Amino acid sequence: MGLRNPNDCNKMNEKSVVRLIGAVPPDRFGKHLAAVCAAQQTAVVQSDAAGWALDGPIDPYLLLHELLPWTRNEGATLLFSQSKRPVRAFLFDLDATLTACEFLDTLADELGLSDRIRQLTRAAMDGKMDFAASYRARLQLLADTPIDRIDAIIARLQLTEGAERLCEALHRQGIATAIVTGGYARVGRAVQQRLGIRTLYATELEERAGKLTGQLAGKLINETEKVCALDDFCLQNGCQRTDCAVVGDGANDLRMLAAAGRAVLYSALPAKTSNAMAIDRLLDFPELSAAE
Repeated sequence: MGLRNPNDCNKMNEKSVVRLIGAVPPDRFGKHLAAVCAAQQTAVVQSDAAGWALDGPIDPYLLLHELLPWTRNEGATLLFSQSKRPVRAFLFDLDATLTACEFLDTLADELGLSDRIRQLTRAAMDGKMDFAASYRARLQLLADTPIDRIDAIIARLQLTEGAERLCEALHRQGIATAIVTGGYARVGRAVQQRLGIRTLYATELEERAGKLTGQLAGKLINETEKVCALDDFCLQNGCQRTDCAVVGDGANDLRMLAAAGRAVLYSALPAKTSNAMAIDRLLDFPELSAAE
């Protein structure tokens, strides 16, 4: 899907904030941010050592679309805040966000299909291939995989460092939590249970005679469905989009990220692995600290 025309969408108003944590030098990021915002004729004012205020309206989707590849390549974590309302809900992507892997890639490694499936995963994550086309192609390669083999991999699945601490902190404060993923619902349910997360939106895969068929069992949770999940979760919890923080790492997350009051670009698998960061450090962001 192409970029939206900034003239055809609602632009974010003044007093939005972009904040950086991680090992990336703030001055280098500040120059990149200024260049991205200049394309939308919005000035950037550095407010503190690792925070920048955006002086004027900007399209959140276009901004995040431009910042996502940079953050992944640099191993940085970014917050984009367009709300000053208290955080009442956190919604998380699953793969490489709450888990320390892309599950279908891990399954492919076990099956000797890693090269092709990883190529398809990366193409979708980078927005170079339609998410649905990539997903269906990967599923077809995984047809006839035994469910008991999948369950064995799920049983040893490693959570992202700090995931348990973060969810415990959020739940202590009464913050509603959800997983919103295009990933396999069987994996999502296991992680949901381990972390005590209230709600799951995930893709069901067809299983027959104890094996994957290579087909979907329902609708694919794509970028449009993720925004619908955000709205449904708000309805269930009596809150608004501006009350929500969304955490994700892929092109498929961008529309949901752009719709929320606070968007966090975070990956447990950055290109620069030395810059990998525990996910509970998200509470270092002042705009999210009300959750702790």
